[in-house]
Amino acid sequence: MNRDSVVSVATIIDNCSEKLTTYLQEATSILSKNFQNYEIILIVRKSSIQTRKELKNDIQHLPKIRLVQLANNCDEDIAYSAALNTAIGDAVVLMDSNQDPLATVPVMVRKILQEEAEVVVGHNISKHQEPLWCHLLSKFFYKFASLLCEQPVDFDRTHFSCYSRTAVNYILQYKNNIRNLRLLRQLLGLETMSIDYAGLPIQITNSNSIIRRLFSRTEEILNLSIKPLRVVAASCFCLAILNIGYIGYILLVKSFGKNLAPGWAALSLTQSVVSLVLFFSISIIACYLNIISQEIQRRPLYTVVNEWFSDNDLHDFPIKNVVDS
Repeated sequence: MNRDSVVSVATIIDNCSEKLTTYLQEATSILSKNFQNYEIILIVRKSSIQTRKELKNDIQHLPKIRLVQLANNCDEDIAYSAALNTAIGDAVVLMDSNQDPLATVPVMVRKILQEEAEVVVGHNISKHQEPLWCHLLSKFFYKFASLLCEQPVDFDRTHFSCYSRTAVNYILQYKNNIRNLRLLRQLLGLETMSIDYAGLPIQITNSNSIIRRLFSRTEEILNLSIKPLRVVAASCFCLAILNIGYIGYILLVKSFGKNLAPGWAALSLTQSVVSLVLFFSISIIACYLNIISQEIQRRPLYTVVNEWFSDNDLHDFPIKNVVDS
C-alpha cells in the first residue's frame, strides 16, 4: 500500500447538528491515525443560509474538510455522483454519517489500496425493524427482480461503499446515462467485495415511505433490465397468434355450425381482428422500444479494468493490425 495514496470520505448532510460535529471529529481522528493524506467531503443539499454559515464555522478548526454545496435539492444518487466527481482520492468512500460506522472505513480503504477489489460494498447485517409483510414483500420482489435481470439484485439501504480510482473513472463516464450508482457498478461488472458491518437500525413505519420505496425499486429494475419489455412483446405476439386461431375457429363454426345466434360470427370476427391488429401492433412497438432503449442508454458493452503483460516485451514488435483511435 502506497503511503502517498489519498483517501476521500464523502457524506451527504442536510443540516448542522451536534451529531455532525461529533462525526467530523471522529472521522478526523480515525483518518489521521490510519492515513497520511485524506480529505472529508460534505455534500450539502437542502440547507438554509444560516445552516451553511454554521457548517462553515464548524469546519474552520478541523483540517482537510471540504464543503460542497449543490444548487438544488437532488436525490441521494445524484449527490453521491457529485461526491465522486469532486473527490481526488485514490480510494473514495461514500457513507451515511447517520448510520454507517467510521471504524469500518480503514478496512474498506486498505482492501482497495491493496488491490483486492475495485469496489468494496458494506452490507448492513443489523436487523431492520419493519413489518413482517414488508419483509416478505421485499424478499419476493428481489427474487422476481433477479429473474427479470438474470443476475442477483440486492439494493442495500445505504450507499456505504469504497471505490478505487479506476472504478470512479469508469462510473463517471456513464453516470449521465444511469443515475443509480448501485445499478451502475453492477452493470459495469467491476470486481466487488462485500464487508459486513453493524449499522443503526432503520425504522420504516410510514406506509407512504414503503410505497415510495416500492416505486423507486421498480423504476430501478426497469432501468437495469429490458427483459420486461421483451416479455410484453412476446406475450402480445402469442396473444396475436391465439387470435388467429380463434378467427379460424369462427370461420369453421360459421361454415359448418348450426343454430348459431344471429350476428355472433360477425361480432366475434370483428373483435378478433381488432385484437389481432392491436396485439401485433403492441408487439412491434415493444420490439422497437427495446432497440431504442438500448441505443439511448449507451451502456458499456464491456469494461477493461486492468491489463497485464508477461515478461516478454511486446513493445519490441512492430505495430501491426492496430487501428489508431
